[in-house]
Amino acid sequence: MKVERRLLRVEGEGEVVIEVENSLVKRVRFKVVEAPRFFNYIVRNLHYSQIPDLVSRICGFCGVSYVLVATKAFERCLGLNVPEDVEALRTALHLAERVKSHVLHVLFMSLPDITRAKNIGVLASRNPKIVNYGLKVLQWARDAMTVLGGRFHNAVTIRPGGVYFTPVEDEVRKLSEVLAREILPLASEFTKFVLSLKSIPDEVHKYSLVTVNDAKNDYPHLGTGVCMNGDVYDAVKFYEELVKEEVVPDSTSLQYSIKGKGFLVGPLARYNTSFSKLVGEAQDLAKIYSWTPPLKNIHQGVIARVLELLDALLRLKEFLSNYRKPLNQYVEPVAYVDDVCAFVVEAPRGVLYHYYELDDNLKVKKARIVTPTAQNIATAQELAKALINRPYSEAVVEEANRLITAFDPCLSCAVHVEVLR
Repeated sequence: MKVERRLLRVEGEGEVVIEVENSLVKRVRFKVVEAPRFFNYIVRNLHYSQIPDLVSRICGFCGVSYVLVATKAFERCLGLNVPEDVEALRTALHLAERVKSHVLHVLFMSLPDITRAKNIGVLASRNPKIVNYGLKVLQWARDAMTVLGGRFHNAVTIRPGGVYFTPVEDEVRKLSEVLAREILPLASEFTKFVLSLKSIPDEVHKYSLVTVNDAKNDYPHLGTGVCMNGDVYDAVKFYEELVKEEVVPDSTSLQYSIKGKGFLVGPLARYNTSFSKLVGEAQDLAKIYSWTPPLKNIHQGVIARVLELLDALLRLKEFLSNYRKPLNQYVEPVAYVDDVCAFVVEAPRGVLYHYYELDDNLKVKKARIVTPTAQNIATAQELAKALINRPYSEAVVEEANRLITAFDPCLSCAVHVEVLR
């Protein structure tokens, strides 16, 4: 018998498939059924300057991550170094996106599972203050993205060489005041609520951890290399030579593995490898509530998310309070350094890899985009093996659903295939 159920509380279309023999679970698979989107193919023959805005449409949750990684990839091969204050503005926008994404996941997707509240409505009836706190933080993040990026979805300010515009100081000052006066205290209470939960599973899960090797040796943000279990690799070598990409039958997402095994990207990987680089207040809360690394269960990703959320808000507080409108917002390309453009950025869900090759007219002749969700699918499948040989029941289906939700998958981001002729 084969049981197929739609995945709940995830972005995009997916299913959990459970094969049953003699009333026992024999196999569990996660199937992505989102329609293919062909971005690797769409960007071909387009000028590099068109690509960042185009690829930002891959994801509504993480559009800033996509436009930023493409921008950095092209800046790398064109020898562009943008002013530090412009780079700081782009980083702040990226941090605001992390806040938005993490609040959405924790509040609407993870907490109903962890608290067995079934849905956000039940959670709100039980914990109205906490839900209200989360919603206010979410609204502030949306406002911050609008001020810093032009709008809260698919920000329109980042471009190769700098930004299209810079926010006016008065708008930034208002954001800063609301953050310090209202949002940080609410975010702190929201974080403490999650850290105090006793229902988060603690069964040990095993996985290799992959993060961006940060260019500034800070908490993972962006760079040209990745770390896996403490070892550093050039991003191109890692994704083009070490990582195996494969097509999976009846799924529209590619899957990735290393020597036949999955690996983990995302908040848990960042938190477990770079805890000491979080801001001090976030580290202190983790210690008070006994959530210092290593976090060994995928469901504990909610802990990493709320502490990353607090870390991001505190970094934003520093940026906003010291903001001065940049004098030079754009740098023209002056050199063509390399026809291979590659970069990695930590999207909220994990390492996002973009690789482009340009022709003599600076048009894309080849592109490859590897998304966080696609990288995590193999690990999710491996963890689901714990359900094998259990008596089949609705509880098994619910547990499989909770498992995949804990990865915070963005399934519409994961379906990057290309036309082969």
